[in-house]
Amino acid sequence: MALADYEIFQRFAHAMGFGKEFTYNSAEDIFNEHKALTEGTNIDISGITYQRLKKNNIQWPCPTPEHPGSQRLFADGKYWTASQNAQVYPVAPENHGEATSAEYPFIILTGRIRDQWHSMTRTGKVNKLKQHINKPFVEMHPDDAARLNLSNGELVKVSSRRSSVYVEVQITETIKRGCLFLPMHWGRVNGSAKARSNNLTSMNIDPTSKQPEFKFSAGKVEKRSLARKKIILVGAGAASLEFINAYRDKNRDDEIHVFGKEPLLFYNRVMLPEYINREKQWQAIQSSEKAELERLNIVFHQGNAVTKINRAEKTILDQQGKTYSYDKLILATGSRPMITLDIPQGMQGIFGLRTRRDADNIREYLKDGGRALIIGGGLLGLELAGALNSIGVEVTVIQRSSRLMRAQLDDLGGQLLHEEIVERGINVIYNDEVSSFAGDDKLRTVTLKSGLVLNIDALFFAAGIKPNTELGEQCGLKFNRGLIVNDHMQSSDSDIFVIGEIAEHRKKTYGTTPAAQDQARVAAAYLNGNIWSSYDHSLSFNILKIKDLHLCSLGITTKPAGSDYQEITLIDREMRYYKKCILHQDRLVGAILIGDKSEFAEFKTLIAEQLELGDKRYQLLRGTATASEPPLGEIICSCNNVGAGNIEQHIAAGCDDFDELCRLSNAGTGCGSCRPEVKRILDLSGAAEK
Repeated sequence: MALADYEIFQRFAHAMGFGKEFTYNSAEDIFNEHKALTEGTNIDISGITYQRLKKNNIQWPCPTPEHPGSQRLFADGKYWTASQNAQVYPVAPENHGEATSAEYPFIILTGRIRDQWHSMTRTGKVNKLKQHINKPFVEMHPDDAARLNLSNGELVKVSSRRSSVYVEVQITETIKRGCLFLPMHWGRVNGSAKARSNNLTSMNIDPTSKQPEFKFSAGKVEKRSLARKKIILVGAGAASLEFINAYRDKNRDDEIHVFGKEPLLFYNRVMLPEYINREKQWQAIQSSEKAELERLNIVFHQGNAVTKINRAEKTILDQQGKTYSYDKLILATGSRPMITLDIPQGMQGIFGLRTRRDADNIREYLKDGGRALIIGGGLLGLELAGALNSIGVEVTVIQRSSRLMRAQLDDLGGQLLHEEIVERGINVIYNDEVSSFAGDDKLRTVTLKSGLVLNIDALFFAAGIKPNTELGEQCGLKFNRGLIVNDHMQSSDSDIFVIGEIAEHRKKTYGTTPAAQDQARVAAAYLNGNIWSSYDHSLSFNILKIKDLHLCSLGITTKPAGSDYQEITLIDREMRYYKKCILHQDRLVGAILIGDKSEFAEFKTLIAEQLELGDKRYQLLRGTATASEPPLGEIICSCNNVGAGNIEQHIAAGCDDFDELCRLSNAGTGCGSCRPEVKRILDLSGAAEK
């Protein structure tokens, strides 16, 4: 659909009413007109035809058809001036640009970075190009940074005599002392022009050429000074812990209080099934220790729930009747199992699984085995089924729909998963649901809507979650399915932030640990003064953690009907191997991996960053993931089979950055629940403080 330039201009001219002046039938017509205009001038090209030009490059002047073209101008030493001599204009030695001063000691240079040009009008739409550098920054020499006590990645205020911008500082020896480099590519970010380089540039122009002095301005750099804050976190789950670690990475001074409903420190709820079957001891599930929280200067109110928020007074009331003030409040109260039936009062044997207390009760109740019915064939239901099955419990899973993991797999994926689950001795009932209970002090039977009666000892609800939004609703925050937040994770009250399962962002709620951690990092950065920190979305992906069962899905798993989406599939039913990739506009947008999930990390990056595939499309089914190293030591990341020893090896090799450590080892890139443990290993090594 592309047009030649002359066609575009010609259409434009016709639309403006100049059709008579623009009657060219080809690019050659335009060339011939230009050629005629040069006749008799110093740049005469009368001897060049369009056909001759197509065959060879010809340098002007070329006044006749026989002329070979000019190899060099002024070869006879005569110039096109009245005297035929060169006219040299001296440049004044003094700098006509803006002078530095004691107040503005730096020279601000503007320019381009490797993968961008103009103002991202075109290149900013190519995600591969944005992988190089994707946010505004200013470069500074290490000596200048040390003098101002600035650290790499810190948000700073860069000012000139005209205005200021807020960008991250990048410390590098590639720039001279006393100079700053500020790229020109960012105009507006998140609707703000506070990163735009032309806020600072001089309006001076060269008196002869009229060239503007955009490349040289006097400026200064200042630390962003933020008032000391008291932050209260309500909830002690993965979102809160990620917030604490991210916040303390930049700010060690602000006062932080955490209120947790349970009388426990942070722990990994995702691993509760592995705690139930004793594959993991409690110490392995804990995400923090008391000494660690003390080192982070956290006041932890264990077993103390918040009962009320007073927005006008900016206070919270705890269950003991005490009042605490806050400057900023973070709500991360999580969710609870969705209970779709009326539970008989006082009847034992009916469970949800969200807390350690739930897990301890289940372990004790089924310590001698028994028969369990799990309502819900999603991730939690199947992982719980696998855990109970491994300790001798007879397990049945009941699913209202016709396949397991209905929202995460397609029909074939569901069939292969069914075969794997049944082969382990777990029963599955489809297209049915519980209608009533029976028993005395303990549950004895359930009756299904189909009329089938099951003798069971325990019933588990694992068919969805309900966000714990009541605290926010009671104090008047706007809500729908969750508490409504903006891109900075702020609620309708700008001093109250909401993260995790209770947050509704752009009419969507997320029920996963990785999404909660993404949101926590955004809120932590924003509260630390990074005005560019914003949340876009989190990739939907699922990893089923059952021993010796390799299954994951990412993005969309079923091609939309009647669309330009494409599928690439590889199936081996005998080996229960299935790889499916869904593509749209040269991007991977969804995948299912069963039997081998080694490409999970690579596919996750491709989908999350919406990278253009190019030639990589032809490699999708051949497998491009490098062979993962075998796990060393205790397994830390069950999603990607990474051991503590693998993480320690990367640290020993010089990796001292947490995010880079996760990327190199693949730990923490799956469900995200192991990130606190990876952080702990890094902190204990001392590498992060060197």
